[in-house]
Amino acid sequence: MASEYLKWKYRDVQPDAPRELTAQERRANWWHYHKWHVGAAVLLALVLGDLGLNAWKTHRDAPDYQAAYVAAKPLPEEAVSALETVLSGLTGGGKVRVNQYLTAQTGDADLYASAANIQLMADLETCESFLF
Repeated sequence: MASEYLKWKYRDVQPDAPRELTAQERRANWWHYHKWHVGAAVLLALVLGDLGLNAWKTHRDAPDYQAAYVAAKPLPEEAVSALETVLSGLTGGGKVRVNQYLTAQTGDADLYASAANIQLMADLETCESFLF
């Protein structure tokens, strides 16, 4: 009985014709529902771009081989350059870096010697240097 009443009550009701939106209204509607997606995509693109750039820079600057110099006194820069050049020639032209680990120092440099020992232990653990 209720359905007959509702049919009679709404017999003349016609749905409104859908209104055509303007281009600006369509863009505003799209932006309202997608602004967080666009923001997340931009943030993701920035993070991935930064990670890719850092990986590229690290790979570009990384030496092919590393050698470790462990002594109480540091080598002069000219000697380090000459040693890197000689080792580069022996390895077939690969880029070589000489890491200097200074130990057995006395006085104010004890802290630096301890830090060098820790760096040397880390180098030994990770097998970064191929020549000591």
